Amino acid sequence: CTKSGKDGIHILVLFEPSTQAKLVDEFIVSAGLPESVRYDDCGNPRQCDKTLEGIYSQVEEYKTKTGSSIICIAPHMLNENGLLNSLKGEGRTVAFCDERLLAGEIPAELEDLDKTSFNYRVLANIEPNYKRKYSIAVLNSSDARSLDSIGSRYTEIKVSNQSIEGLRIAFLNHESRIRIRSGVRHGDVPRLVSIEWKGGFLDNEKLVLNSNLTCLIGGRSVGKSAAIESIRYALDMEPLSSIDSHVYGLIGYVL
Repeated sequence: CTKSGKDGIHILVLFEPSTQAKLVDEFIVSAGLPESVRYDDCGNPRQCDKTLEGIYSQVEEYKTKTGSSIICIAPHMLNENGLLNSLKGEGRTVAFCDERLLAGEIPAELEDLDKTSFNYRVLANIEPNYKRKYSIAVLNSSDARSLDSIGSRYTEIKVSNQSIEGLRIAFLNHESRIRIRSGVRHGDVPRLVSIEWKGGFLDNEKLVLNSNLTCLIGGRSVGKSAAIESIRYALDMEPLSSIDSHVYGLIGYVL
């Protein structure tokens, strides 16, 4: 809990799973919480000495010093001790718009919020004073206080690998990599596994398609468009425009 706001603002700082405990401890000490004062007499965690801006800067310094990924997430943004609820005015604007904050947690889907409300406009990145270069990734979590409530709310995130760096990339591309509740599609869905050519320019070439994303990278006239048009041809799909019709003629070179 940072000392921003009237009663402090909660912020989550996530380290790579392989991070040594010593480095995490040093980070907490640098935030103003040596081990001897981290908890009060009742066992409750104390507030650190830094503001949100101070924690953002400390995260940046840690990345520079260690070369390791580390990210900030704002939990329960709309609730007590949440960034959008407790902060006001310029302090809230600065804290929310800082690009070092990649994601925030809310108790519902973004589309469930009142479209005219301040919270929706901010999170949808359409509120003028809160515009970010990259819209913030919105998450659900159970924010569990008992074992039974773990997983009562959740978010599915598509990552290239299970790491903080993988999460960072997913948050920056949240439109395609993050799904909440009703937006999640379970079960098998039809997909192309591979494409192979017999004869023509791409004779005996085989392209195995990744289940997540396949990128075709190469110079001019190496067959990128021809490969894509081959798929359209195999699916018996007509070109959508005159430009597509011109490109569609490429399949003559690969048949």
